[in-house]
Amino acid sequence: MSDIRGGSWRQVAKRAMDAVDQSGVVSDDRKKSLHDLADRADRITHDVTSGGREIVDTAAASLDNAASALREASSTVRDASADVQRLVKRQTRLVAGVGGTIAAALVALAVVEARRPRR
Repeated sequence: MSDIRGGSWRQVAKRAMDAVDQSGVVSDDRKKSLHDLADRADRITHDVTSGGREIVDTAAASLDNAASALREASSTVRDASADVQRLVKRQTRLVAGVGGTIAAALVALAVVEARRPRR
């Protein structure tokens, strides 16, 4: 009886109205009023649950969009991180190369200076 989506509440209400109709205890005017009331309650229930479904569907779509955006951002960050790592490695090799060249130049200068005749 708790499964609203499955129509259980509607089935219970219909059985109750059928019992009232068949009982012969309620006058025709009262039966009509009860049927009108049941119809109104059914419309209100339908309207309320429809609105809830729309909200849930909208929220689910928003969450899907957010998840997609996060996946895309994560991919972009991974790509940028890989680019930075490549750049750092390249700059490290460049600095090491420049440092080696300077060291070699200093050694060559020291050798030239050592071979120079002293006055």
